Amino acid sequence: MSETAPPSMRPYGRQAFLCFHGNCSAPEEVLTLHQRFMALAREYDLTKLRNPQRVKCTLADCLGVCAGGPILVVYPEGIWYHHVDLDSLERIFHQHIVGGQPVEELVFHRLYPKSEEPAYAPDVRGDMPFHELSEPGAPEPEDAPEEEEPYDSSIDMELASLADTPDQAPPDPERHVIRSTRRQAAYLRKKARANREKGLIIVNTGTGKGKTTAALGLAFRALGQELRVGIVQFIKGAIPTGEAALVKQLNLPIDMFTLGDGFTWNTQNREQDVETARQAWEQAVALLHDPAYDLIILDELNIVLRYDYLPLETVLETLRQKREMLHVVITGRHAHKALVELADLVTEMKPVKHPYKAGIRAQKGVEF
Repeated sequence: MSETAPPSMRPYGRQAFLCFHGNCSAPEEVLTLHQRFMALAREYDLTKLRNPQRVKCTLADCLGVCAGGPILVVYPEGIWYHHVDLDSLERIFHQHIVGGQPVEELVFHRLYPKSEEPAYAPDVRGDMPFHELSEPGAPEPEDAPEEEEPYDSSIDMELASLADTPDQAPPDPERHVIRSTRRQAAYLRKKARANREKGLIIVNTGTGKGKTTAALGLAFRALGQELRVGIVQFIKGAIPTGEAALVKQLNLPIDMFTLGDGFTWNTQNREQDVETARQAWEQAVALLHDPAYDLIILDELNIVLRYDYLPLETVLETLRQKREMLHVVITGRHAHKALVELADLVTEMKPVKHPYKAGIRAQKGVEF
């Protein structure tokens, strides 16, 4: 069997690599092993930044020697394990990672002959995202924190640093494969952490155009997934809109209630605005309590709350009590801080350029 050079080492007590190349095992299977390895490392307190016996498990491209995956390699000993599953991973971790004794019957390749493995160096320290490689023994920054590193805290950094940018020369084919594999690994690890279902509270706010437009796009996406959609428009109503016309023309399964009186500076009657908002909120509550709906859009509710047309706490409490799997989208400028804190997803639209500043009036099909 040909000699295989070890992957570039980062400063850890022990470094484990799981092959993520995809030819010898499914990526999902490897991700499960990676998560279990890191869970075991935390149980044994082996993720502390200043612990000289600290260990790390990294997803890597093809490791060069294969007898059937998943493949796990442990350094500095340079020992290859093959056909690793959760049971054998537990044994390798306890016997080899913690106890220092390789599980011989699971070993299929050694980078070094027996008894000639490199000595474990207890003074190596530090941490880096896996795309940043340094020499073993590199000094740790003086201000390095003592606390445990967040699990997979560098995933977003990895994805950002591995992304190709327009001002970079195209990478050579081999480098492109390596970077693409690492991007895939980082993305799948991030995806694997999102493992539960929940109805979302979504807030579209900001002074830029697109808040209602984005909510309506989500409504059509939900329809495609056979979800039932209800919409209550709090401010709009004085001007016929394209969305309301389309729902009527195509007989779409969207229950749309346009209950506003138009812009508040046009009505100039606070009592009327408060009463209109109250009636619209009653309709919204009816939809929120109806188990037939999967997605509710409360268009321009943020404006209503900003002008105190509805009690903020009443709205927040109703949202807190919504059904677990009901999605609620709230649009409008100036979202209240308390609503932002309650929400699961908040997007702020910011204007970069707007036709109004060039003297262009609102366009049919674009603004309404």
